[in-house]
Amino acid sequence: MTSGSGAAGRKTRAARSGSRRLEKMVLRRLLAALLHSPQLVERLSESRPIRRAAQLTAFALLQAQLRGQDAARRLQDLAAGPVGSLCRRAERFRDAFTQELRRGLRGRSGPPPVASTWRGRSGHCARLRIPTRIVGLQTSHA
Repeated sequence: MTSGSGAAGRKTRAARSGSRRLEKMVLRRLLAALLHSPQLVERLSESRPIRRAAQLTAFALLQAQLRGQDAARRLQDLAAGPVGSLCRRAERFRDAFTQELRRGLRGRSGPPPVASTWRGRSGHCARLRIPTRIVGLQTSHA
């Protein structure tokens, strides 16, 4: 008979799992004690891998900050320009997109798409987020 079967096996497995928990707890306490030691933290901070990791972290944070500032500056420049030009660009995009969408729908064979599959709750095309009045789809229900 093997040691892992029956009541004896269950007791052995329970004893092993209990000892594993105890080992984990001891390791956690030991690690916590080491990390709360000022001398150890000082020695680790002077080690080459830790210094390099700190340098890379500082570099990544600085790069992200600079890119964010650059993007904010470009947005401010775009917003500071004539408001009409931004609106005209948005209208041109909307008109070109609508025209291409209508052309694509006309080129389809078969019945037109059912409006309920295109339209979301708010009256917008579900995937494209374009008001259905712009696309020109007729709905059978309001």
